[in-house]
Amino acid sequence: DTMIHTPAGNDVRLITGHYSGRSASNDGAAASLFPLAATVGAWSGATVLAGDFNVVSSSPDGVRERRVLGAVGLRDAFEAVGIQPGDARRASTQPPETHDIDRIYTSQQVAVSSIATSSTAGAASDHMPVIADVVLR
Repeated sequence: DTMIHTPAGNDVRLITGHYSGRSASNDGAAASLFPLAATVGAWSGATVLAGDFNVVSSSPDGVRERRVLGAVGLRDAFEAVGIQPGDARRASTQPPETHDIDRIYTSQQVAVSSIATSSTAGAASDHMPVIADVVLR
């Protein structure tokens, strides 16, 4: 959880993380992501939540993730520009298995003008970065 102060005087809350998916013995989102979502309302300004969610966006857990985060005012940045769950343009892991498990969510004060994954990270990660262009409203 980080606060960014822009040269124009805007404050942006940036929340990042590496969240657990569901396993036979653990509901990772319920244990880590959803309690974090409950803190979003403590800040009324611009908020960006980004990270490795370890949940495919078109799965039932991905639907639940969007519902819970939507209830606290966060929107999937891919959907904000018309890229729906399951779309190959969301894939953020390298072949042979390309899954879209890395995402960005934004509050209503943050307009997303474009978003894409990038294959130029090299050896920095085993995932491709998700890069969004945003404008503060």
